[in-house]
Amino acid sequence: MNRPNLFLIGGAKCGTTSMASYLAAHPDICWSEPKELWYFCRPDFPHRRRQSISLDDYLEHFSHCGSVHRYLAEGSVSYLYAEGAVSRILEFNPDAKFVVMLRNPMDAVISLHRQMLMNMQESEADFERAWSLQEARRQGRHVPVKCENPKYLMYRDWCLWGRQLERVFRIAGRDRVCVLLFDDFVREPRHEYEKVLDFLGLDTDHRSEFPVENAARAYQRQKFVNIIDYLLLYGSALRRRLKFSGRFNLLSTLLRQMKQGQVTRLPKVQLSRSMHEELADAFRTDMVLLSRLLDRDLMHWLDYGQ
Repeated sequence: MNRPNLFLIGGAKCGTTSMASYLAAHPDICWSEPKELWYFCRPDFPHRRRQSISLDDYLEHFSHCGSVHRYLAEGSVSYLYAEGAVSRILEFNPDAKFVVMLRNPMDAVISLHRQMLMNMQESEADFERAWSLQEARRQGRHVPVKCENPKYLMYRDWCLWGRQLERVFRIAGRDRVCVLLFDDFVREPRHEYEKVLDFLGLDTDHRSEFPVENAARAYQRQKFVNIIDYLLLYGSALRRRLKFSGRFNLLSTLLRQMKQGQVTRLPKVQLSRSMHEELADAFRTDMVLLSRLLDRDLMHWLDYGQ
């Protein structure tokens, strides 16, 4: 079997789920099942449970692919953030190509916070409070009990696109990397999709529909959901200890249904001016770097009201 040679590596909450869905439907591309495998994050995320898989286990996620496919692909957005991931990918396959999708970090951090809430890595529903806790959590304090690794809650670090892209360019070379901006993708999804196909040397498949995948979601009452999570976590431990399953399974199903009922799509958050300025200060130097790397002025991303 051919080795995976196409990696959609980030950034987080930048439209990668939608792009992966479109590319997976192309006849020359076979996508991993599931989309994100995290394999090359080792050892950057030592607490991630999925990191224990072997190379054979990893390749098994492509067993449905055939010789007809020119590209075997996966889309782990953590590879952009994990410092050693791109180097490990190129050691695995020197012919690998990379697609990177980026967006305004002022929006990305909020969407990432919502995603961490949905993934039960975060328990603080208020974004500003979660942002203020980053340094404490880096030191191991105020980390939610279900969070697998405090790195997942370092919102600023995840969205330092300039620093991360500079590393990818240095390791892989610019000719191996196709960079898309979320603003362009939202405005002209067909154009950006065709841009990726051109980068890969593939013919168009004349796709005409570009539905949005993985839209921003959150829970209506986060504290209520937190209580459900604690009941599920500790109830499961008690069940195993007492070797009791029947009634707890019914209760567990009911709790999960109640949790699912709290899911809602949320409108864009309008930050206060003071919080906006704090974020802008946090990302300004990195935005100068990103603008230089892409030869495109992106400083307007930091303007209030954008």
